[in-house]
Amino acid sequence: MRPIERPAAIRWHIVNRHLHPGVTVREKLAEKIAALSQLLVHFPPDSIHLQVVLDKMAKKGLYEVRLTLRLPSNILHAEKTGTDLLVTINTAVNALKREVMSLKADLRGDYRWKRPARRAALRTAKEARFASPPPADGVLGIHVDLAAQLFAAHHPSLLSHAVRVLRMAELTGDIPVGALDAGDVVDEVARIVIDPIGGTPKPAPVTYQQWFFRLVQEEVDRQVRRFAEEMRLRVIPPEGISSHEAQICETQPTCDRSSESFEAEEESLPEDRVVDGQMLPPDSAIAGRELVERLQQEVKTWPSLERQIFELHYLVGLEVADVAKITHQPEADILAFIEKIQPRLRDFLRRTVCAPRPVDEELGLPENLRSR
Repeated sequence: MRPIERPAAIRWHIVNRHLHPGVTVREKLAEKIAALSQLLVHFPPDSIHLQVVLDKMAKKGLYEVRLTLRLPSNILHAEKTGTDLLVTINTAVNALKREVMSLKADLRGDYRWKRPARRAALRTAKEARFASPPPADGVLGIHVDLAAQLFAAHHPSLLSHAVRVLRMAELTGDIPVGALDAGDVVDEVARIVIDPIGGTPKPAPVTYQQWFFRLVQEEVDRQVRRFAEEMRLRVIPPEGISSHEAQICETQPTCDRSSESFEAEEESLPEDRVVDGQMLPPDSAIAGRELVERLQQEVKTWPSLERQIFELHYLVGLEVADVAKITHQPEADILAFIEKIQPRLRDFLRRTVCAPRPVDEELGLPENLRSR
C-alpha cells in the first residue's frame, strides 16, 4: 500500500510596511499557507520559500498583499489589493494556488496528452457540424438543401431505428404486427424535414441529427395513438362467424394482402437472390437477430422512457446529451436511467450466454456437445 504523503511545512517570512499585523492576521496566514503546502508535496521542502509582503496604503485606504513563492527553477508571484486585509490575503493565496496548479500541469506535460485546446476546438466543431445556417437571403432554400443532405446521410440509421421502435411497439401490444412500415415512418419524417411549404423548421436548441430521431419517435407515437382511436371506434365482430361471413372476409383487402405476402414469400427463393458481398454471413446474421429478438423480449416490459433511452443510447449509439435533447429530459436523469439499465443488461447477457441455444434443445444434444 502506498504511504500517504503529508505536506511539509513551508519556510516563509513576513515583510510589513506601514502596518503591524496582529494575531488574527498571522493565524489567517498560517492557515492559508498550510493549505498551499498541500499542493507542493512533490517538491523538495528545502527548495521552497514563501515571502509575504503586507503593505498599507494609507492615502488610498487600501491594503496590498504580495506573495513570492520560490521553487526549483521557478518563481511564482501573486499580488492583490483590497480594503479588507483578511479578504485580500485570501484572494492573493488563491491566486498563488492557481499559479502553482498551472505550473504543475506544465511540468506533467498535460498539454501533450490532455490537449485542452484541441478538445475545446472539437467541441466547437461538433456543435457547429449540424447547426442551422446563418440567416441570409433565401434562407428557406438553404435550410431545405442542408436538411436534405443531412437526412440522406442519416437515412440508414433512421430506418434501422424506426424498425426497432415499431417492433417494440408490436411486442408491447400498442400496434398489431405488420400494421406500420418503417419506410413509411421515415418517409413522413422526410416530408416534414424537406418540404419547403408544409414542412416544419428545425427547433433552435437541437442539432439536425437529434431532430431527425425525435421526429421518428413522434411519428410512431402519433400512429400508435391513431391506431388506438380506430380500435376504440371499431365494432369487433363476435367470435363465432358463419361460413357466409367467412367467405366475405376472404374477399376483403386484408385477406388479399395476406395471400399476396405468402405468394411473394414463396416466389422469393434463396437460389434466386443475388449474394451481396457486404452482407454478414448467414450464421452471424441469424445469431445477431436472435440476440436482438431476445433482448427486445426482455426490454418490452420496461417503462416507455427507459425503452426509448435504451434504444437511443445502446442500439443507435447516441451520446447522453443527444438522448437528453431527443427525449426532452435533463442529462442527469438520462445518466440515472443508464445506471439503472446497465445491471439489467449485464444480467440479461449472463443469462443469455449460459442458456442453451434453441437449436440444441430441439436436436436433444447432450450438454458436452452443445454449441458454445
